[in-house]
Amino acid sequence: MRQRYFQESPPPPQHRQKKPQQLDANADAVDFVKAKIHRYFGILAQRVGDLVPMAIDMYLVQRFGHDLAFRVTNATQARSDREIKELLRENSDLARRRTDVQHMLTKLTTAREVLDDFSACGTDSLFLSTDDDDETDDDETDDDETDD
Repeated sequence: MRQRYFQESPPPPQHRQKKPQQLDANADAVDFVKAKIHRYFGILAQRVGDLVPMAIDMYLVQRFGHDLAFRVTNATQARSDREIKELLRENSDLARRRTDVQHMLTKLTTAREVLDDFSACGTDSLFLSTDDDDETDDDETDDDETDD
């Protein structure tokens, strides 16, 4: 039996004719895969096209930064400390304007917090009353009841 196993060759592959339905299904699958691959490479090309200008911009900005640092270093080495302090001193008009804007920002931040607190409380807190007002209101309602 063992010899028979080695001597027998496998049966030749049978080439069956595919049915038209199978051909349509395979063609649809191939078209689907082609469309997916085409779309993938379209997205890939778009991303690479977007990355190239960003890489160029990054290179230019880095180059500008290094060049600027080099020029500032050279300019400061040629001057005395007094001259550098004079160059770095803030203009008095700008300093006044900066403090005014900071003060305005503080006021606006406080106003926003008050409005946030007000909106969180709802409309019931529109008319705030003190304890004295409550007592006078109670007295008035008592007087109104006695008048009837």
